Formats: sequence, C-alpha cells, structure tokens
Amino acid sequence: GRTSKIGMESQIEGDHGEPVTKTSTGSIYDVEPPLKNMSKPAGEWNVLEITLDGDHYKSVLNGETVQDRNLAEHPELKHRLKNGFIAVQDHGNPAVFRNIWVKPL
Repeated sequence: GRTSKIGMESQIEGDHGEPVTKTSTGSIYDVEPPLKNMSKPAGEWNVLEITLDGDHYKSVLNGETVQDRNLAEHPELKHRLKNGFIAVQDHGNPAVFRNIWVKPL
C-alpha cells in the first residue's frame, strides 16, 4: 500500500509564508494541517524533530510545535503503524537532508 496511508508522513514543502493546508510543511500529510507554517524560505535549512511515543505524535519545526496529537483519538490516524520503517523521499524536485538521527525512546 501507499506508505503515507500505512504510517505517518510528515510533509516538507517549499511553502514559506503560505497559508496552512493538509499538505503544508509540518502537516500529517493529507490528514492534519500544521498548527502554523514555520517553514523557512528557499535556500535555508529547516530543522524538524518528530517524537512518536505510543499514540502521542509531536513535531517541532524550527523551534515551534506544529503537531501535538493523540493518534488514538483521530479516526484516520488511530490504526496507522507506529513502528517500522523510516523513509525520506522527493517527487522529482531537488531535496537535501542532513543530520538525520533516530533515537529510541
């Protein structure tokens, strides 16, 4: 199946200064918009920290919380995988990642 529908997809997009949508940077892709758009302008590095502790999903983008959810309370997210693989991807546009850390809780 589609990985963004099996597990969690945190969106990273070149959308600095734009209104938030369900596909904005910091969204749980196509399900939950971020609390605010904290993405930096093109050419600047974004810093994203994601914590998944059981059903608690929190993401902090550039120092600001953009998601803080109890997945068990969300009808579309409560059955998604909370362990397994981690992937990074692009859709034909340049994307660069650095300093990726995975730390068990």
